[in-house]
Amino acid sequence: MSVVEPPDRRRRNIVINTVHCRLEVDTVQYVISKYGYRETRQATEGNILYYGLALRDNDVELIKMKRALINRYPLMDHFAKKNIFCVIISRLQRFFPIDYRFMPDSFLLPDEIKDLE
Repeated sequence: MSVVEPPDRRRRNIVINTVHCRLEVDTVQYVISKYGYRETRQATEGNILYYGLALRDNDVELIKMKRALINRYPLMDHFAKKNIFCVIISRLQRFFPIDYRFMPDSFLLPDEIKDLE
């Protein structure tokens, strides 16, 4: 027969690493205090890593070693940049016009100013 831990004890075991937070640090700290989690700013501590930056290759290796949870998809930072995402979607529209008709026309300025006009 196993004993189920009360929710409060499990929450205290959750440590969120905020060392890589940016402007969202106030929101993350609010959630930490509201739900009884703990915060750390030591680079190698915590079982949840809140990352406000794009992940680099060495960050991915650290996450694999520590088996931590993270709020970003590794190696997907290029989709988060609007200009690169626009190029990717434009190419997909060119090759698959029916499948990507849901996306409005997009332009990279100033390079595509003539097309926009």
